Amino acid sequence: MRGVRVPLLAWFGVLALAFVAYLPALRVGWVLDDTWNIVSNPALHWTEISAEGFRQVREQTLNSGRDAANLSFALNHLVGGLDPFGFHLVNVLIHLLVGTALLWLAWEYLQSVPVADLPSRRAWMAAVVPAALFLVHPLNTQAVTYVVQRMASLAALFCVLSLAAYLRGRREPRAGRAVAWFVVAALAWALALGSKENAAALPLVVLVWEWCFRRAQWVDRWRRAAPLAKVGVAAVVSVSVVGVGRVVWRYVGGPARWLETLPARDFSPLERVLTQARVNLTYLGQLVWPAPGSLNLDHDVVVSRGLLDPITTLPAVLFWVVAVGGAVVLARRKPLLGFPLLAYVGFHLVEAGPLNLELMHEHRMYLPMTMLALFGTATLVTVRVPRWRMVLAGAGTVATALGVLTFTRNALWADPIAFHRDIAEKSPKKARAHGLLASALLEADRPLDAIAPAERAVELEPDYKALMTLGDVYLAAERFVDAEARYRQAVELAPRAFEAEYRIGLVLEQVGDTAAAYEHFTRIGVEFGMAGAAFEAIYPLERAVRLRPGSSEAHNHLGNAYALAGRADKALAEYRRAVELDGRNAEALYNLARTEERAGNSAAALEHYRRFLEVAPPSLARPRAQAAARIRELGSALAAPRVP
Repeated sequence: MRGVRVPLLAWFGVLALAFVAYLPALRVGWVLDDTWNIVSNPALHWTEISAEGFRQVREQTLNSGRDAANLSFALNHLVGGLDPFGFHLVNVLIHLLVGTALLWLAWEYLQSVPVADLPSRRAWMAAVVPAALFLVHPLNTQAVTYVVQRMASLAALFCVLSLAAYLRGRREPRAGRAVAWFVVAALAWALALGSKENAAALPLVVLVWEWCFRRAQWVDRWRRAAPLAKVGVAAVVSVSVVGVGRVVWRYVGGPARWLETLPARDFSPLERVLTQARVNLTYLGQLVWPAPGSLNLDHDVVVSRGLLDPITTLPAVLFWVVAVGGAVVLARRKPLLGFPLLAYVGFHLVEAGPLNLELMHEHRMYLPMTMLALFGTATLVTVRVPRWRMVLAGAGTVATALGVLTFTRNALWADPIAFHRDIAEKSPKKARAHGLLASALLEADRPLDAIAPAERAVELEPDYKALMTLGDVYLAAERFVDAEARYRQAVELAPRAFEAEYRIGLVLEQVGDTAAAYEHFTRIGVEFGMAGAAFEAIYPLERAVRLRPGSSEAHNHLGNAYALAGRADKALAEYRRAVELDGRNAEALYNLARTEERAGNSAAALEHYRRFLEVAPPSLARPRAQAAARIRELGSALAAPRVP
């Protein structure tokens, strides 16, 4: 144990350095996908642990297949509500756990393929150095500081644990314990799949390890196997290939679909795969030189329309062909070095495939980077480092520099305006980047500064969201005519869009045209109510009541909205107020009578049904007939003697 005491003490120092590098991340608020995945997702807002809560996590979340990650968000809310501090703290702790799990994986990797004349202390040092650089590398900030990307960091944690447990079981001489480790590996992989789908590549990585280090044993077993056993294995492999093929066909489609534009994208599956050759080279560039100017939350990537469009596509494709081929050759000759490189490629396959995903996000490097750290460990034990003190001193210097860059990057994340301005400057042709900057400035009560980026967003992409942001900016800047025009454009693009319709009413109210505002709020409230959108109906109708508190019609409509939403007590109060204001409002009288009856107030219901028949015009034939029938039934019930 003395031989590993120094590396372990050094590891605690690394954890402390990494935690300090992520201290500014604890002050970051909610960003982009955090809002609709967590903040606006009631299924994750646990206040107690219950079976119903687990069901909602499984069935009522945006990423319903990522149960492990969603459950962690629900538990976060259970402890600290929607305070982002707690969510960020858990993300940082998960990152530290990933680094520690990576340290264990590196140790198991070296033990599963013993390196001659390698003392335990040097093995631990070789494991600590790359894991330390992984923990403090600024390229990982997106996976750690961006709360929702806990999905990526959890998937990496469980994948690393699963692979380490598998290697531990593979070198366990006792069958019972080996099986136990394999069960642990399977459970960890299941949790990884429940965090993010890129964990599906782990079985492929395990097969690559078997090919690298146990190939001769499998060949020998195959030669000695009975013919019937060979037939069985061939059948299992065939069924597996067919099953995988069907899954690929289902999600990717046949050759024709590779040329079709993906939904809500401007590229096809083939174009995405070609683009990924360039994107993955960019990731490697960021890994080697993580300058602040190269890191971005929302990259603006030029799509590869062909091998020569842009011209850099062909060299990138050739690079990866040569790199993968070289890794295969290296794996055959020096598997200790070759396996991590092939595993790195394997963990990139899912998100670099022909799927309907954004072209580039830095958190996609998080899991593959663990394999590069493993490659670093293999390199350190292969080159036979003569002076470990120099290596540790150099690694410490690099780790400190990376930690400073990570701290700086996290400090940028903690300043919403500076952060979104940074994105807009790095992706000047992306409408979303300018729109988010405008929203950040608007939230900081700087509407005049928000006008330029909001207008730029609409200029680049005049979609509903950009128009709404610009309308909000104009409204806050008191440019009411311009705000109304933008909201009406948004309604043209998305009819019955509640937010746009509601804001048009707010504009009319702001300019002092209360009559038009009242008519607008009433109209859209009734329309949303007739469409079954209860909560969308309530807000404008509440606004209408504020504008005309003496309007019997407004109170009646609001009562209808409350009734549709299942809020019977509020509906009853509004109907009573409507009748109080206008005793001849037939619709309000009928609604009040029905609501009183449902509430068990039979005498009051009978009285209102009678008053309704007195004022209701003949055109309301059906309600009149129903009211007459209810009067007879209620009258008989009230007149019947009570049984003591």
